[in-house]
Amino acid sequence: MEENYLLLWAYHLGHVKSHQSLPFEKLVAELQTERYRDRSPLFQVWFVLQNVSQIELKLSGLNLSVLESESVAVRHDLKLDLTETSEGIRGFFEYKADLFYNSTIERMATLFKILLAFVVEQPELKTSQAVELLNIKNKEREKLEYEKLKHQHNQQLSKVKRKAITGKL
Repeated sequence: MEENYLLLWAYHLGHVKSHQSLPFEKLVAELQTERYRDRSPLFQVWFVLQNVSQIELKLSGLNLSVLESESVAVRHDLKLDLTETSEGIRGFFEYKADLFYNSTIERMATLFKILLAFVVEQPELKTSQAVELLNIKNKEREKLEYEKLKHQHNQQLSKVKRKAITGKL
């Protein structure tokens, strides 16, 4: 029997949180996985949800703010990092550029936002229904992109034809 997304995520997040104090190195040692320097020993996709409020550090005479670091080395094929803020949830993707095009990640982010909107608006949706809605939305988006490209192509073709007719190529 299918469960809705919110209940399923709540269950899994609760289960994961109950084990979050286990040191990662201990987990790897217990599983006895083969270690590689260029990648994580257990997984290649990583999802992070930071839901701990940031501490405000105040020092007299100084203005302090959080510095967003730019990661240079990516250890996983794909990482989605989300942080809860007072304005909502912010996030970013990290990915290996030799595996993904930027446009692929942008499309993935768009589909993820659409999926989240479905879940928030209709928490009773079953998994199959949400995936079906996502597929429909994605096809609509692809059709709009195709129509836009077709229109641009036709405009360029018309310009070339006009120039060819007037002899000003």
